[in-house]
Amino acid sequence: MPKVSHIQTGFTAGVLSPRLAAREGLEAYARGAETIKNGIVLPQGPILRRSGFRFIYETKDSAKLSRLVPFIFSTDQPYMLEFGHNYIRVYKDGEILLNGAAPVEIVTTYAQTDISGIRFCQSANTLFIVHPDHEPATLIRDADTETTWTLADLSIEGGPWLSANTTATTITPSALTGSITLTASAALFEADHVGSLWKIIHATASRSSAYYFDHAANGGSFIVNAGEFHIDLTCSSWSTSSVTLKRSYDGGLNWVIYDTYTSDQSLDIYEAAEGTIYRFTCTIYGGTHVHNVFSQVTDENFGIVEITAFASSTSVTATVIDILYDTTATDDWHEGAWSDVQGFPETVCFFENRLMFGGCAGSPSTVWGSQTDDYANFATTSAAADNEAVQFTLLSRQLNLIRWLWSTDSALLIGTSGS
Repeated sequence: MPKVSHIQTGFTAGVLSPRLAAREGLEAYARGAETIKNGIVLPQGPILRRSGFRFIYETKDSAKLSRLVPFIFSTDQPYMLEFGHNYIRVYKDGEILLNGAAPVEIVTTYAQTDISGIRFCQSANTLFIVHPDHEPATLIRDADTETTWTLADLSIEGGPWLSANTTATTITPSALTGSITLTASAALFEADHVGSLWKIIHATASRSSAYYFDHAANGGSFIVNAGEFHIDLTCSSWSTSSVTLKRSYDGGLNWVIYDTYTSDQSLDIYEAAEGTIYRFTCTIYGGTHVHNVFSQVTDENFGIVEITAFASSTSVTATVIDILYDTTATDDWHEGAWSDVQGFPETVCFFENRLMFGGCAGSPSTVWGSQTDDYANFATTSAAADNEAVQFTLLSRQLNLIRWLWSTDSALLIGTSGS
């Protein structure tokens, strides 16, 4: 069989697939290679021989796996981290970082079998770390002392949560604060739930109040729970009247104007703070009376607890993080999305100043985003403010685990095990 000779113009096409071995008509054929070993292809086309390595320091245990992870605070302060079996060591300027005569070393719970599954993203002095079998963590370099590094679990606030319970199983808390017992009406808890967060909701009965006031400076005040409420405001003579709605967040010591009205109103207001006091003030008065009707019909009060000890499938001990509303049984509750039962996030990155997490064993195709500029806060409200935490599940025909997240200037790219 005759041989074909061609002019090799460079190697910018890299190593070609064996399936292209007979495709000499392709433009990339003249710029590719069957094998490149110990060589580096330059953008201009030529190949340079790979440069040698310099021995810096032996890993703590050469018999076990280790991994190098960059930690770049700035171009002037770059570090390299050696992740090994249950430890991290630090390198800087081509040398291992010492504290006295001993290497700087941080104790971890990551075994050598975990190291390849760890994912990272960094913000200034903080490296965020995730692994599907470990709680999300932070490694923080002390801004003043570079030999001081702190590894700790990320202190998650306000979630994230699984969907609301849809079964008949109820949870009854023994108290509103402190260390309490949670009792389930059916088998619910597992030993691995220790450390998990639960959101427990109690609904309050609808209530309505009517107030009349005339030339008095202030009308009746009313206290609202966090949530939505409704006000109907009427006046016998708006032509000579003006009414101002105020609210107080400190028990009535100081008042902030919400709005001023000169006509009948039907108001739907969302209040995020529990126990806020509202009142009307007649700033201009010229009629027989002003009448306002207050009602609050969408009251939901929730507390958050962390399970600290397992007794049985129907009984656990918990610590109240956010005060509970009632000690009666309720079937309105959410289990935390991350735990030793549900698993922990597979990957992490930043996107539009949110810390984004992707995929876990219990929610393989779900993405969670923190509140804006508050990377450990996953709280949401029904008001849906722009800076609130976000959560969404990929709409796909296969329920594949999210493996990676990548942030660009305009989009969050998501890769799954089936893509």
